[in-house]
Formats: sequence, structure tokens, C-alpha cells
Amino acid sequence: VLVLVLVALHWRSLRPSTATTTLTPSAPPGCPYVWNGGAPSDAPVGSCWCGQDNYCMCTPSLAIDLVIESTLPNGEPAVVLVERADNGLFATMGGFVDVGETVETAVARELMEETGLELASPPSLLGVWSDPRRDKRRHTVSAVFVAPGKGKIRAGDDARGVKALPLDQLMGLHYAFDHDSIISDYLEWRTKPEHQGPRGGGYRTDGPSSWVRTACT
Repeated sequence: VLVLVLVALHWRSLRPSTATTTLTPSAPPGCPYVWNGGAPSDAPVGSCWCGQDNYCMCTPSLAIDLVIESTLPNGEPAVVLVERADNGLFATMGGFVDVGETVETAVARELMEETGLELASPPSLLGVWSDPRRDKRRHTVSAVFVAPGKGKIRAGDDARGVKALPLDQLMGLHYAFDHDSIISDYLEWRTKPEHQGPRGGGYRTDGPSSWVRTACT
């Protein structure tokens, strides 16, 4: 009988486990910031894509944002901001990148759709904003660019308004998501002599790359 019991226990140890595996996300970073939900605070969920090689990945959503440079009638430099229709908050112009297009193409497309403007020159990369907490709807990574716009401003269907504001008024506004950090970094970036490349230039080096922006830096 003892031999039969030992054999049974050994056989059970060889059987694959049928228990459901629970994903245990990492804890939110401990910096002073309001957690908006989504991974890694909850079970990781999001968009999953499979390529022609049958290799599938679940990745953050890729978006673009654009700081639109403009000039007021009095010659003063300005930035064109979108006033969102859903909450009335200000935001830089932006949107999600469609499958099959480059981020630069997405910038030009979203610029026309949201503001009626065209790019006056190729956009320059300001940085990459990637904190999982920046958008409560999903983990969104945004490549943020800077470029002047040209044409007549008109608001798109999802905007309450589009306004060109002088630089000294930009930091007193209420922004959606983390766009206040985009504007803040832009204002610092434009004072640097090397601001033709990605922002950073030696004044922020506390991350894996000096031009990757998180909510803690």
C-alpha cells in the first residue's frame, strides 16, 4: 500500500499544473503623481498585434504631439494650443499614429485635421513622453515634435477651439494629461543654443536617455 501511495504522489507531481496563473504587475513608481489606472497598476491589458511571422506583442499605444510655433500680429512668438471639447482643458495638438504611417506623416495629418494648418518646415523632435500614468485611458507613448504651422486656423470636430497664445501665458493654463510638462520643457528647450536636436542637451540626464520624459523627471 505504501508503494502505491508513493507512486501516486510521484505521478501527481509530474502532472502539469491546471491552476490559473495570475499576473502580478509591478507597483506604481513612488513619485508624487496621481495614478490614473492601467498597467502596471492593474492586470496588464491593451492592444495586441500579430505580424505576418505570427509573432504577437502587446505594446503601448503610439501617439504624436506637436508644439505648433506661431507669430502674433505684433511679431511676438506664440504657440498654438487646442482647447479640448471633452473637458475644456488645453493641450498640444496630437493624436494616435495609424498603422502603416510614420510619426512624421501622423504629425502632418493630425495638424491638418485638428487645426487646419500645414507644416511650414519639417518637425524637430522635442522628446519622448512614455510614463504609463500619463493617460488614464491606456498606456500611451508620445513622440513630441516642434514645428511652425502655416495657413488659417480652424478647430477640428473634437476641439472646442484653437488659440495662438504668447509664450508668457502658456504656464498659467490648465492642461490635459501631462501636457504642462511638454510646454514647460519646450520653453526651456527653446532657450538652448542646441535646440535643433532632441531636447536635453545636457540639462536633463536623470533617465535611460536624456530626452525620454517621465512624470518623475
